[in-house]
Amino acid sequence: MRHIAIFASMALAASATFSATNVMQNGITWTFDKDHSVGQFINGDWWVVGPIKIIAITNDLNDPKFEFEVGLNGAVVNPVSTGKQGFDKRAKAYHGQEMYNAELNVNARNDKFIDKDNPLELALQSSLLTAVSWYFVDKENREEKAPVNGKPLLRSAAVLTVLDKPAPEGAFRPAFAGTEKKLYNVKDLKHDVLAKLEPITPLPNIADLVKQTERVWPDTMNGDSAMETLNPLENMPLTGFAMSRVWAPALLVLNLDPGKIDGQKDNLEKLLIQIVQHGIDLAGLANTGSHWDGHWHGTGRKSVIVFAAQLLGDPQMLDVGNWKTRFIEDMQTFYVSEKEVAITNSDKWKPDARARLLPYSKEMIGMPEWAANEAAANASWDAFHRGNANIVFTEFALAAQIMGAKKVWNHDAFFDYADRAMSNSDLVVGEFAATPFFKAMWEAYRAKYPPVFDNSKFKDFTPIFGEKK
Repeated sequence: MRHIAIFASMALAASATFSATNVMQNGITWTFDKDHSVGQFINGDWWVVGPIKIIAITNDLNDPKFEFEVGLNGAVVNPVSTGKQGFDKRAKAYHGQEMYNAELNVNARNDKFIDKDNPLELALQSSLLTAVSWYFVDKENREEKAPVNGKPLLRSAAVLTVLDKPAPEGAFRPAFAGTEKKLYNVKDLKHDVLAKLEPITPLPNIADLVKQTERVWPDTMNGDSAMETLNPLENMPLTGFAMSRVWAPALLVLNLDPGKIDGQKDNLEKLLIQIVQHGIDLAGLANTGSHWDGHWHGTGRKSVIVFAAQLLGDPQMLDVGNWKTRFIEDMQTFYVSEKEVAITNSDKWKPDARARLLPYSKEMIGMPEWAANEAAANASWDAFHRGNANIVFTEFALAAQIMGAKKVWNHDAFFDYADRAMSNSDLVVGEFAATPFFKAMWEAYRAKYPPVFDNSKFKDFTPIFGEKK
């Protein structure tokens, strides 16, 4: 018998196989009814040879002075995005709708937490995504480190994968979503798709990017604002925009020559593995019906999938440009047509009045443009949420251009709008300002990957502002 405890912050694990009755990650321990062969994927997540019977799910994070009810500290097998979840019964959607489905929570079977008298049997090819909740009633009645506003409800999460045999050395964890558990391997990564460009300064903090991406990001809320409630605080950022501001610099720095970045070889190797793992998870979610069309909460997923697809050379992932998945970058970018001109000059126009308003004109036809949605299309440069989109869209567009992935992406308006937005870099200011690293990357490398959209015809409309309603 062997008891094994390991944390995600450790160095990337080898694939040694052990016999154990429990494994631990991110503060969560899964205990089995008997010894099983266990080991770790290349990113440090655990696998176990099954089928298995779990007799306890515990954690060392919750303060023992608080009593946790069934319905907190939830766990879900092979989760998919349906708008419902089984991780925390307190979660509500943006407009107050119930989001909890007790049938999904396998750590609440028979209205009890799992124990030896109420075990959980897991079949082969299963992923158990397990969460740790914060205890929070109000700001006076909460765990010491729990957010004072009660968001998010979750503190930590980890994945246990049940396989039919030990994973090969160097295997990535299969996607946690759905029942297909395809194993990719680090030895098969196509490193030649990375550009290995001359490094640009100032570089982002690579060690921070490694730390921010080392745990699973259980992105099961379809890019909805509910993610601010359900994204585990110790695993991932709380909004799609904040997630994108981690992913985007990671994709760009991974396209620099690692041999010319002093002292970062190990960190860059870890970061590459972790971003590919994120791409595998996101593709798995998309394959089970996820969409990311929730305004600024939906950004970044397609870019990470494209990145991983190119590294893995996986035909299905490389076809992402033809998937039916709704990606916000594609839904919000378009070329102005007579349709937009007609709508914005009619009583059908329902723009977001929090910004100045400017209808489209015939002179704008053919201009690459952004809009939160069709009804809210607004030519004014301060259209609500445009600032969020401008910065992360341009970062992801540059990463894809550098990797020659424009055809894989398959939505030209996204790339042309990014060029238009960056035709005057002063347009992106304040909270949503471009980082010095990104601005330096754009200035050094965008022109090296033609074509660059010629915005001269539309320069009078970049920027252009309307009037308050």
